[in-house]
Amino acid sequence: RAGEYAAQWTFDNLTPVERSFIRALPAMLRARVAMWLAKKVVRRSYHLSRAVTKLRRGQGTFTLRSSIFCAVREPFDWPLCVFYSAALAHLFALVGVNGEARVDACQGVGDRACVIAVHVPPDQK
Repeated sequence: RAGEYAAQWTFDNLTPVERSFIRALPAMLRARVAMWLAKKVVRRSYHLSRAVTKLRRGQGTFTLRSSIFCAVREPFDWPLCVFYSAALAHLFALVGVNGEARVDACQGVGDRACVIAVHVPPDQK
C-alpha cells in the first residue's frame, strides 16, 4: 500500500491541467509518463536512488540503482522493491493505462540490481 500512496501523492501534486493533458495522450505516451512519474517517486524516497526506464513495443524495464529498501546488509527472503512495483502499477492506473509491473530481480534478495518488468499491451486507446 505504501507504494500506491506514494504514487497517488505524486499524481495529486500535478496541476489539474497537467493531469488532463496526460490523460489526453495516446496510451503508450501515457505509459511513458507513468514511468517518468515513478522515477520521481524513486528520487523522492531516497535522494541517492535512481531509476532507468525502457519501454519499447509494450515491453520494458524499470531498473533501480541504490534503492533504500534493497541496500540491506544480508539477502532477504522476498523482494523489497515491491514498493516501487506497486507505485508504478498504480501510476499506470492513474493515467488510464492497462499496464503491469512485476519484480524480476531484487538487490535485497541477492541480485545485482532491482529490475521491475513492465508490460503494456499496445492495443489500447
